[in-house]
Amino acid sequence: METSEFVVVGGGVAGVCAAYFLASEGREVVLLERDVPAPDCPLSSSGEVAKVFRCAYGRDRAMTRLCMASLRQWRRFQEESGSTLVEPSGMVVFGADRPETLAKWRDPGLARFARESTETMRAEGLEHELLDKSQLIERFPQIRKNDGYDHAILDKTAGLIYAQRAVRTIARLAIERGAEIRPHVTVEDVARRGQDVEMLATSKGNIKPKRAVVFAAGHRNATLVPELRKKTRVTRQRVLYLKPEKAGLYDSEHFPAVVSLNEWRYVLPIHGAGITKVADDDKYHPDRMVDLGDSTEDVDVDPGFSEDARSFLRDFVPGLADAEEVDYRTCCYTNTREERYLIYKRGNAVVLSACSGHGFKNGPMTGMLGAALASGRGESHPLYSDDFRYENAGDV
Repeated sequence: METSEFVVVGGGVAGVCAAYFLASEGREVVLLERDVPAPDCPLSSSGEVAKVFRCAYGRDRAMTRLCMASLRQWRRFQEESGSTLVEPSGMVVFGADRPETLAKWRDPGLARFARESTETMRAEGLEHELLDKSQLIERFPQIRKNDGYDHAILDKTAGLIYAQRAVRTIARLAIERGAEIRPHVTVEDVARRGQDVEMLATSKGNIKPKRAVVFAAGHRNATLVPELRKKTRVTRQRVLYLKPEKAGLYDSEHFPAVVSLNEWRYVLPIHGAGITKVADDDKYHPDRMVDLGDSTEDVDVDPGFSEDARSFLRDFVPGLADAEEVDYRTCCYTNTREERYLIYKRGNAVVLSACSGHGFKNGPMTGMLGAALASGRGESHPLYSDDFRYENAGDV
C-alpha cells in the first residue's frame, strides 16, 4: 500500500494552500483532486474567473483580521509567482438608518453593517469611507439613487481575486516546493479506526497517511467526514454572467463591487473576457438546499433568476440591466449556523470546512491553519480561534 506523510483531499483554494504550506516546511505531501485544480466548469468557487476580496465584516474584528492576514499572503503569492492574482476595485455595501428606509429592510441588523464595518475598519487602521447617498452617486454615477438605502461603506481594501488563476498558480508553487498533486483521483471511501484515518480508498488505489489527512473538499467534505452533516448545510447559489456594451464604465478602475445585503445580491466589476456577474447570496433559502446524498452535478437552471437579477440591477446599477447574457451557473455553498469556519483536528484528520462567501478570500489563512494543525502546531497559531472548533459550532 502506498503511504505519504500528509495527504490533502481537494484541490480547491484551501487544499492547494495547505499543500503549499506543508511542502514549504519540507513535508512529504500528496494532494488528491477528483477533477483538476480549478476546473473550467465548476460547481465550486475555485474554478470561477473572479471572486471578491474584502475586509469589511461589521463588528467582527476576528474576521477582519483574518482577511487582513489573507490579503498580505495573497500579495506574497503574487510576488512569488509574478502573476496578477489580486486587483483592487473597492467594494460598496449599502446601509440604512432612517426609519422610513429601515422599514424596507427585512433585517434591521443588516442595515447597520455599513456603519459597524466603518467603526471596525477605523479601529484596525484600514482604508475606507462612509458615504451618504449623494456622495456615493457623485463618486460612482453608475449606481442608482433609490429609497432602499441611506448610506454605504466603501471598503478600499476590497477587490477581485482571479480565482481560477490563483488556485492553479498556488498549485504550481506547491509542486515547486515538492508537493505531488494528482488530478482525476476520487476518494471513494475512508477507512477509520476510532478518530484516526487509516486509509483512503481512491479510484487509483489505496493510500495511507503516515501523519495526517487534510480534508479540503468543499461541499463534498460532508460525504467524507460524516460528522459535518450536523454542522453544515449546502445550498446552490445562482450566478448570471453579463457582457455590457460600455465595459469601460464597469471595470475595476471605475466601478467597485456592489453589495446589497437586503436583496442578497452582489455585482462584480468587469473581469475575464469583458464580463461582469450578478449573484444570489441568499444562503438561507430552503428551496436551494442540497441533499448531499444526491448528485450535485445535475444543475437545474432557474429560468426566473435572470429577470430577478435584472430587476435588481434596474434598481441599483441600471446600466447593466439590459446587458447581454453570456452564461448562467450555480455554485455550491457550504455554511454553518453562525457562518463561521470549521477548522479542527480529530485524531489524525484535519477538516477545513470554509464557509462559502468567506472561504475563497481567506483560502491562504485557511490553508496555513490546516497545515499547522496537521503538523501539530495549529492551536498555538495566533489566528486560530476557538470559534473554529467543531465542539463550539452549533448544529444547523
